[in-house]
Amino acid sequence: MTAFLHLRPSGPALPLEGGAEFLIGRRDESSGMIPDIDLAPHGGKEAGVSRRHARLIVMGPSLAYLADLGSTNGTMLNGDALPPLRYARISDGDRLSLGELEMVFRWQMAQEPGTSV
Repeated sequence: MTAFLHLRPSGPALPLEGGAEFLIGRRDESSGMIPDIDLAPHGGKEAGVSRRHARLIVMGPSLAYLADLGSTNGTMLNGDALPPLRYARISDGDRLSLGELEMVFRWQMAQEPGTSV
């Protein structure tokens, strides 16, 4: 299975590939801050996403956790505020808000070789 963050209302799907732990935030050239998932091109700064906003851990098929990293504008999971630095399990279809930027967490089955979408 592959995990994705789907930006809302009709934004792109950001694949969570190449690792099990992802720093989510926005790029800041002056400080050299480059998160694994950069939300700056998707209106992150305007929506109140911090440079180091949240951490997402994908532990295996259907098992993932999210924590707010003490961000200025907070992180919400299905409308409930996450306490800073405490991991919460997330599931397929969960709604995440980082500041005012909304997204949906999704799992997708890996495509079999030689098949088309």
